[in-house]
Amino acid sequence: MRVSETDDQDAASVAHHQGSSAPAPLHLAVPRQRAWSRLRQRGLLLAATVLALLATVLLSPLLLTAVERIFSTDWGTLSEVGQSYTGISTLFSVAALMGAVLTIRLQLRQSQVAQEQALRGTQFQLLSLALRDEDLLQTLSLALPDDTDRQTKRQHVLLTMGLRHLQFLYLTKDLPTAALEETLRSEFFTNQRAREHWARVRDDWAAGVNGRRERTFVVTAERVWQSFGAAE
Repeated sequence: MRVSETDDQDAASVAHHQGSSAPAPLHLAVPRQRAWSRLRQRGLLLAATVLALLATVLLSPLLLTAVERIFSTDWGTLSEVGQSYTGISTLFSVAALMGAVLTIRLQLRQSQVAQEQALRGTQFQLLSLALRDEDLLQTLSLALPDDTDRQTKRQHVLLTMGLRHLQFLYLTKDLPTAALEETLRSEFFTNQRAREHWARVRDDWAAGVNGRRERTFVVTAERVWQSFGAAE
């Protein structure tokens, strides 16, 4: 069994035992291909910035010609004055451009976090309603057999909410990787029900990976889960 975490890290191979239940396959394929969407967004932003700069450079002669015709400007005198401020103006231009790029990135990040928070809030509300209502609980599509008892279904929903909460904290960088691993090891996977839960849903989580941090979250959970299996 080999689990890849990032491009430069491979997790160790360990055995797993699930008691009386059938053992889950230990190969967890975590896809990488979905990370291209965020790279595409960054590429589009970079391309737009480059095009704007090129357009400014190419249109500058036309703009200067228009100014000369309108104001009858003496460009010889202005060029001598302008040369004295070339270095300072360049520094201010670079600083302004960097500030604009950083502002756009920050706004995009805030928008993504707000959107993710809204989606997670809606998901938690639906799961909370299902926990309180037996009829609603029956409508959920769970990774469980149809004849599973009500208590097991409620435990499944609650554990899913716990994992989603940890994932959200990790995606928003409120929970560093080391803290995530420690939380999974010392709190979440110490519960046998939680380990059985991950054995059921690990393939679905791996298939739903979208981006580097989501992938690292799944691989970290997998590595901690396997460490408990090796200790049994």
